Amino acid sequence: MMRSRSVCRGWLAVALFALSAFGGEAPYRPFPDQPDILYLENFEGDKNVFVKGQVHAGDPCPPGGHAYKLGEADWGKNERWVFSQVELKNTPVRVPGGLDPRAIGIQVLVWTDLPGDLLIKPNYGNGDYQDVVHVTQVRTWLPVAFRFSDLRGKVKPEPSHVAQIMDLSFKPQSRTLPNVYVDNLIFTFGTPPAQALARLMAREAKAVTLKKKVETEGFSYSLECQEALKNALKNVRRPKRAPIVLVVGPRATDGQEWAKSLTQAGQSAKYSTLSFQAGMDPRGDPLAGLSDMRTLLRHALRQNGADWALLVLSAKDVGEKPGEGLRPVLERTLSLGAAPVVCLPPAAPGNEQVTRLIGDARALCEQLGVPTVDPAFALKNAPDAVREGELTAAGIESAAGLALTALKHFQESTKN
Repeated sequence: MMRSRSVCRGWLAVALFALSAFGGEAPYRPFPDQPDILYLENFEGDKNVFVKGQVHAGDPCPPGGHAYKLGEADWGKNERWVFSQVELKNTPVRVPGGLDPRAIGIQVLVWTDLPGDLLIKPNYGNGDYQDVVHVTQVRTWLPVAFRFSDLRGKVKPEPSHVAQIMDLSFKPQSRTLPNVYVDNLIFTFGTPPAQALARLMAREAKAVTLKKKVETEGFSYSLECQEALKNALKNVRRPKRAPIVLVVGPRATDGQEWAKSLTQAGQSAKYSTLSFQAGMDPRGDPLAGLSDMRTLLRHALRQNGADWALLVLSAKDVGEKPGEGLRPVLERTLSLGAAPVVCLPPAAPGNEQVTRLIGDARALCEQLGVPTVDPAFALKNAPDAVREGELTAAGIESAAGLALTALKHFQESTKN
């Protein structure tokens, strides 16, 4: 344990020295909230910059996962080399790119059915350097790690170098063509790669738990959404009371009807953590529609000290461009310390304007990290739920049950 701590302190000391030498400027990071991770390739996206091999699914990958199978090398057929080139020049990553090579770590997961030597060789344009690790464990995934400063060639790695390509090669002990797969290639700065990768895997597991899709659950949420809300509201201090949800509907009576239905849904579900209130203007009249949201929501939020704002759109908002009408409402809500939730208009088959409004509102909310609720998901089997494009009392009651489920998920997620 003591040795592990000293190793981590060593990485940190070198990283702090390197940052001071680099002038404090931050180069590209694939995860802005985790600046110690310079690059990651796990082959789960549509594209990658590996060539000379192929993306592989099935054994030995975990269920649903992918890896990269190294291809047979034209230049090493007699010794049965397999390899791939990583075209780093086609990515935003720049390594060392001004950073101290002593603080840069590289790790790749390797699976091979034959023992042999794994070679890593970055090329920065005017030369290259390499390192070799002898792999003896077979038919299991094995992490193989390197420190950039330990790579050797005619020149040594310098902060000013920028790797353009990197070879990953494997030479078997015998002259039998091996099956070699690689996964989770990661470059880190100031943190041991295994530690950073474990953190990423925990983040991915959390993302799976948080992920909700309109198509399957009736509301949208994600880790990115949670992080956007937490970042926007990080300086807000919450009083010790039940969180308040301010509700604004498209018509004057809707806000109170929604608040009543949400309260009843909470009682039925034995979930009384949230308090629901209709938004009111300075005269005590209910707010109604996107126009009131733009002009009077500030007053209602300050008056109630709301934690959440459920903003219900309708077909009446068709003439509004979400980027012009809804965006300032969402941004103002966040600036006042409340998390907005947008309830989309009821679907109107054949009405292109409503369909476009729903699509534009969803796109805007996704861009801003704002969760959405789609009442159509709850109204599939609800008779007389919509009349003339608006939710009836029965429709609000059905949609409120879905909105409560969504708000419960949002509230509990933001606690973690």
